[in-house]
Amino acid sequence: MLTYQCRTVLKELKKLTNKSDANFSYLLYKHSFCLDDVDIIYDYSQFENEIDSIMDTLILEGYVKNTFNPYNFQLTQKALHEWQFMIPYIARPISCLISWILGIISAVFAECLIRHLL
Repeated sequence: MLTYQCRTVLKELKKLTNKSDANFSYLLYKHSFCLDDVDIIYDYSQFENEIDSIMDTLILEGYVKNTFNPYNFQLTQKALHEWQFMIPYIARPISCLISWILGIISAVFAECLIRHLL
């Protein structure tokens, strides 16, 4: 589960990379991330004191991966298509709820039918 800070950084990284798996890296002296084209940056100074732990969480949860060193990253398919990865977690509880509701409806219907026949 991602915190608000992680979601905010992830959202901005998606904007930075134009929702692609383009490489981006730290610009430590500017408190920013940039693409290979240094003209396009995302200023993370709002989260300056926790950016390392935010990036560690995004890597651990599978949204970001390191490329060729600890300061270069790429978004993964999970970050680019986040809702597709959430469908199995959403679909199971919904299907259980529908089954439960149908079970109650069928029990009530059966009870009414039995009372009507007796």
